[in-house]
Amino acid sequence: MLLYIFVAIVPLFVGALYDGKVERFATADMIGTKKYIRTRRWWLMIAALPMFALIAFRGPWMGADTGVYIKFFNQMVDTPWDRIFAVNHAGPEFEVGFVIFEKLMTHLTHNAQVYQVLYTSVYFIAVLNFACQLEKEGFLFLFFFATLGTYTFMFTGVRQCLAMSICLLSYNFVRKRQFVPFALMVILAYSFHNISIIFFAVYFIYPRKINAVNGLIYLIIGLIVFLSRDTWQKWFYENFDYYAQTDADGTGTIFFVVVLAITVFSVFFLVNHHKITEASQGVVNVGFITLLFWTLRLFTKAAGRPSYFFMFFTMATLVYGIDALEEGKEKTTAKALICLLCLALFVYRLNNSAAALVPYQSFF
Repeated sequence: MLLYIFVAIVPLFVGALYDGKVERFATADMIGTKKYIRTRRWWLMIAALPMFALIAFRGPWMGADTGVYIKFFNQMVDTPWDRIFAVNHAGPEFEVGFVIFEKLMTHLTHNAQVYQVLYTSVYFIAVLNFACQLEKEGFLFLFFFATLGTYTFMFTGVRQCLAMSICLLSYNFVRKRQFVPFALMVILAYSFHNISIIFFAVYFIYPRKINAVNGLIYLIIGLIVFLSRDTWQKWFYENFDYYAQTDADGTGTIFFVVVLAITVFSVFFLVNHHKITEASQGVVNVGFITLLFWTLRLFTKAAGRPSYFFMFFTMATLVYGIDALEEGKEKTTAKALICLLCLALFVYRLNNSAAALVPYQSFF
């Protein structure tokens, strides 16, 4: 478990070094230049590498579905192109895009370990790209990414995590309001995992203003979702084979409270300190979708996996919420307290729903 804690806090240490060696000497003319952005990207890459290395070099028995994907990859090695879908139909029935991706990977390597490194690199690129959009607070985002659940999911859900990565990369087009390339990337993600279709909502919710009217609209939508939870459960089952399960370990309740607290805390300080920007407004709006899914998660575990598509934005919401605080002792104390709580939640998760990942075992 200490290894997981170490890779989780590495971004905080690297971020502190970056602030001391780079950021403190940055002038107004330097910020925003290609050299400045490139330097920050390299530091963020160093901060993120250890946590993704654990995913890339994990053993085939770490993660409930890891062995299934490795087995399918090994089948693709000796399967000719005209037979790949026949093999797929005889097994777990993966989506078309993922099957083609697996076959393409066999042209790069026949080694299952290298295969894991390759697809983990897609995760790495997507998360790193998103962290870079958060400017200097990207290091804090990486810490929240490691501790708030999405990171541990990447040890098992290969198809969905590839789809999530594609969707996360498409967010650049959401910010630029370029619907066609955004839609094409979501369709590509859909060909890896059909639940990706829900990410279309991001494009339309992104530009909404954070005000009382939209707050009321979100509250009404949340109430409608709550009252129609059985219908949503049926939809998950019929379209995505997500079965209804009760929340036996209480994880759903805990994370619902966490997501709700993050949303309320961040919106309050962003509004109160007049720190609403287009970037922060966008992630807050998308984070509302996360809250909707975790509301459903109170009643069925089927809503848990779809929520991972949007958890990145809830983490970014928290980053902007902390950044909205006035510089000084109160901000430092609040940041330290929040980080400690997230780390405690990470340890709790490793002892419960993610207990299969402890102790860490490599592929070697």
